[in-house]
Amino acid sequence: WRQRSREYRYRLAIVPAQEAMTGQSVRLLAVAVRPRVVLKYFGVLLLSIVAMAAVPALAALFLDNPLSALRFGIVTVILWIAGRGLARLHAPPHIQLNEALAITALTFLTAALAMIWPLMAEGLGMIDALFEAISAVTTTGLSTLATVEDRSPAFLFARAWLQWCGGLAITVLALAFILTPGAATRRLAGVETDSTELVMGTRWRARHVLAVYVALTLGGVLLLGIAGAGWFDAVIHTLAAVSTGGFAGYDRLDRLGQWPVLAGLALVMLFGAISFSLQFRSWIKGIRVLGADPELQALLWCILLTFLALAASFALAGFPGNDGFADAAFLAVSAQTTTGFATTPIADLPDAAQLVLMVSMGIGGDMGSTAGGVKILRLLILLRLLQLLLARVAVPRHAVL
Repeated sequence: WRQRSREYRYRLAIVPAQEAMTGQSVRLLAVAVRPRVVLKYFGVLLLSIVAMAAVPALAALFLDNPLSALRFGIVTVILWIAGRGLARLHAPPHIQLNEALAITALTFLTAALAMIWPLMAEGLGMIDALFEAISAVTTTGLSTLATVEDRSPAFLFARAWLQWCGGLAITVLALAFILTPGAATRRLAGVETDSTELVMGTRWRARHVLAVYVALTLGGVLLLGIAGAGWFDAVIHTLAAVSTGGFAGYDRLDRLGQWPVLAGLALVMLFGAISFSLQFRSWIKGIRVLGADPELQALLWCILLTFLALAASFALAGFPGNDGFADAAFLAVSAQTTTGFATTPIADLPDAAQLVLMVSMGIGGDMGSTAGGVKILRLLILLRLLQLLLARVAVPRHAVL
């Protein structure tokens, strides 16, 4: 009893002091963000945002929308001047983690804000344009518009293009073609050790991931075009599918074309949710690499389970037989990849089906893809931890697992 009493008094006296010292130590060890470093590399990434405005400007000019072309062109010039000026600042080559986070946040925020004025050329208010821009750049896919079928082709292309850029291209373009190899490039790419840089350079990896991204886009356009979609529809829906963003040119995807077109679109969505590094390795080492990947296997199983759950809910609710199963298959891929395309109004689905879709989108796709959600890999880790916890109950107390 005396021993426990002494330990209790010790904890009352020492633990608060240790906690106070720990908090003070953390504050003392915290490293401040260097404004010059943030501004320099923010300027570098601004140069990659230039393409986000330049391509819609050219597209609007080609699609006979001079007002949108003018506004996107002005934004392009402003971003170029600002990026060139900031990129010339002298700053240390090493970027701290807090600086990398600040640069990334500033880049996405600036990309969204820069697109407000061009999108307002379509008659949108500032708030609606801001919402559309943020939804596009972050590949969220939500919209405040009641319908998109009365919008100009230039506007539809701009939304899809912004999603394509937001899906992967902003950081990858900068890493692949603008930044020079070194510590700053590794930090922005999330690579910590020099050994990784020696084995596989950051720019090398970024360029090949970008190559996969572009190849999937070109392949998707050809696939949808051959399947029967119009070429403009093939372009904008492929941009939205590869980025798993979901900005469509129609309020309902069944207006895009017959089921061969929708099947091709589902395939494009699926590849957008598979790790691009894995796909690149499969190009080099063969397709067997895909079959041996546990994360891809889990992704396909999740899609199958989602389809079965949706089909069951549709059958119980009395949805049409063949169309119901086809809708369930398309929605299963769309939800699991977090794209959000729909062939039927989501509000008209049974409550059970809506719950299945939310769970599926919450899980998401593979790590290293454009899909959202918590990612398949984290789900596998969680299931493995649960397996270990259950296994410990059945083994002796001192057993090591």
